Parts: sequence; C-alpha cells; structure tokens
Amino acid sequence: MSYPKWLIEQHLGRFLADSETVDHINRDFTDDSVDNLQVLSKSAHSKLDAVRVRKDEIICIYCHQKSMKRSADRRHNAKLGKAGPFCSRKCSGKYGADIQNGRIAKLPIQDSPVSVTYRLDK
Repeated sequence: MSYPKWLIEQHLGRFLADSETVDHINRDFTDDSVDNLQVLSKSAHSKLDAVRVRKDEIICIYCHQKSMKRSADRRHNAKLGKAGPFCSRKCSGKYGADIQNGRIAKLPIQDSPVSVTYRLDK
C-alpha cells in the first residue's frame, strides 16, 4: 500500500474502494500532507494524469501536402534515420518503391523536432 493511500484512509477513517485512488493536488509527489491529497475515481485520475498528444503540422516531402503528425512518431523515425516526414503511409510506400526502382534519389533524413510534453493542469 502506498503511503498517501494509507494517510488518506487514516484521515477518512475508512478503507478506499477498489475504484478509488489518491491524487496529489499540487502534483508534488513528495508533499504527502493530507491537505494535498484527494480521493478520486480511477477513471477521473487517469484523465487528469494522461499525457496529452502533441501534433505538429508537417509538409510531406513526397507530395508537399500539409498534414498533422504526432511529435512522438517524428522523433522515433528521426532516431531510426528515416527520411520524412510523410503525410501518409501511401506516400511513404510510394517513396520506398521509387527508391527501390531507382526513379528518385534518397531524400534527406528528417530532423528531430523539439518537443514538449503537456500535462493537464488542475
């Protein structure tokens, strides 16, 4: 059992239900004062702690159309040294076929975007 859960159970004088969990209000997990703890349903707690997906507007290097892509996908592909970004799997496949058949030269490896992870503030 976690210490914050034990503290809140002692404060409330009851055990928490299986569907309940304890959340730190100010997001400081070292601050275990009872004033900083709240009881939430597990689904509400998950929604508060969910990482928000950040999408970037990109221009496809194959068809030159604008599109929105997840930053995580772009970083992953850049780490693997892949060309891109592409607006779709269709453009990526056409590019690969053109490379294999010698119709075009390889395009430059995509730059890794600077990304920030956003969390929902209370």
